[in-house]
Amino acid sequence: MKRSLCFILATSILCLILVSCSENKGMSDVSQTYKDRTVEEAQYVPVKRQKQEVISEEGFYMSGSGTYVTPETVEKYPKLTNLPTVYIELEGGDLSSVRHGVYSKAKITLADEYVIDSVYERSAQIKGRGNWSWSFAQKPYTVKLDEGADLLGMGKAKKWVLVTVHSDKTMMHNYMTQKLAKNMGLYGTCDNEYVDVVCNGKYAGTYVLTEKIQLHENRVALKDDKGALFEIEMVYRHTCDNCVVLYEDPSDRSKSIHMRMIEYGKWDLENLSPSQLEWMNYFMPLLQEHINTVSALMQEGDLLELENYIDVDSFVNWYLLNELTRNFDSAFVTSCYCFLDEDNILYMGPVWDYDTCYGIQDAAYDSSRIQDAPWFAYLINNCEKFKELVDARWTELRKDNGVIEKFYNSIRDVSNYISRSEILQHTLYPDSELLNVPYEEALEYFETWLSNRLIWMDENFLIS
Repeated sequence: MKRSLCFILATSILCLILVSCSENKGMSDVSQTYKDRTVEEAQYVPVKRQKQEVISEEGFYMSGSGTYVTPETVEKYPKLTNLPTVYIELEGGDLSSVRHGVYSKAKITLADEYVIDSVYERSAQIKGRGNWSWSFAQKPYTVKLDEGADLLGMGKAKKWVLVTVHSDKTMMHNYMTQKLAKNMGLYGTCDNEYVDVVCNGKYAGTYVLTEKIQLHENRVALKDDKGALFEIEMVYRHTCDNCVVLYEDPSDRSKSIHMRMIEYGKWDLENLSPSQLEWMNYFMPLLQEHINTVSALMQEGDLLELENYIDVDSFVNWYLLNELTRNFDSAFVTSCYCFLDEDNILYMGPVWDYDTCYGIQDAAYDSSRIQDAPWFAYLINNCEKFKELVDARWTELRKDNGVIEKFYNSIRDVSNYISRSEILQHTLYPDSELLNVPYEEALEYFETWLSNRLIWMDENFLIS
């Protein structure tokens, strides 16, 4: 069965991108004070990216872009703070005119002096994204550049996400958790960087510019472009044809859990050819059988046989990351991703969406949430060997000056780094969707909650 899951995939070529945008005007309509602090007074740590080139009086040729950047261009698109600034120019309106799920034409400019191509100017498209987050005053967006580009050193690609920080008063949860996941070794974790955003001359807030989760040579890169990417979520959150059942709730079907295929190689799942559709009709029952086998082996606690079907390390790391953050969605509610590689091995990840974690959506710090997810309930409760691997991995992560200690100690460093932008963000958006308290109180809550959570984690997973 396992080897019958062959993948037939098309190939495609992605090319270089960059971004473009509007004049800098209207900045004066955003106050630069917040709770008696000023941008000039805010302290921050320097960005870690190394400055690679200094623009001369004549300018420089932007490699691969066909654009000659002059000092006048750089002056036209200044950075608002120490963070890179994204300028968006839309035709006939501001960001409020952008519709959810429908692309609008745009020009986008990314200004940052810490990389060779310090000003990117390119055509693009932008659309609204997200479910609950689309209801926020500060909304999230997907940006699709006309040509692929390596933005802020994150790897060349066309699709990018502007993640809102509106539900998290600290503005750190998504940014720091993805950095942590990468340091833990979770493959395919999206790179991200803070940016200030200006649309049609008006400041639009602080965002986290993030790679889009996708099968891609610079993201989830699979051999010969073969494989499939899935989002795991409860049935009530979606309707789709390309789904297999992960768990069937006998009492409430809406709480059953599906694996929704969102990418299959380089095929366009929304526009399959007749031959591709015929293949998918053949393939999906095989995939369902494959997932049934994985679930059965987990229930039996047979890790030795499971190693022929899953990448155990990714399951261990994904479990610990979501247990640490007490991610509400990690119970396979939504935003839980996994992928099958070219050898039909199942990996957990990439990770996504941590703005409401760390005691924001659920204040409890002394209980598990992820163990409500069927797979992990099976693995933790039925598979002693898996629990031993979890304990050993947590013990490794908790060593002196290790990954977890550095993560905790970086909270104030990150706060300092974004301090100027935080003032602008909370002047424009003073209220947060959750834990609507002053910024410093939210920061202290984050530290206190995480400290308590670490105690609970150590009590349950640390090998003494």
